[in-house]
Amino acid sequence: MPPYSCVPIKSCRSDLKNVVYLIVSTRGKKYVGITTRTLKHRMGQHREAIRAGHGDGQKFIDYYRRNNFEKATVQVLYKPRGGKVSQKLRQKEVEYIQEYDSMRNGLNSKL
Repeated sequence: MPPYSCVPIKSCRSDLKNVVYLIVSTRGKKYVGITTRTLKHRMGQHREAIRAGHGDGQKFIDYYRRNNFEKATVQVLYKPRGGKVSQKLRQKEVEYIQEYDSMRNGLNSKL
C-alpha cells in the first residue's frame, strides 16, 4: 500500500485510525509511531508531551522542545485491514523503525 500524503503537522486534521505514521523534522530526523486513535488526536498527544517536557519517547520530546514540532511533516505509512490490528500495527512499527534506522539516527527511543 503506498503511503498517504505527507502534510505539515500544524495542518494535520486526519481522522484516520489504526495507523503507523512517520514524523520528519525540518532537519530530517525521523520518528515512527502507531496510534489506534485518530492521527489528529495522536498529534495532540505529542504536542502535550512536548509542552510538559516528559512522557514516552524522551528523545523525541527533548528534540522538539528545541525544534518546532509544527514545522515537521507527518505521513501515514501503513493502515492494516482486518485481523489482529494491534499486532499488525506493532509489527509494522518495528519494521519501519528498523528500515528508517530511527533509533540510532532518528527520534525513536525503543522498539
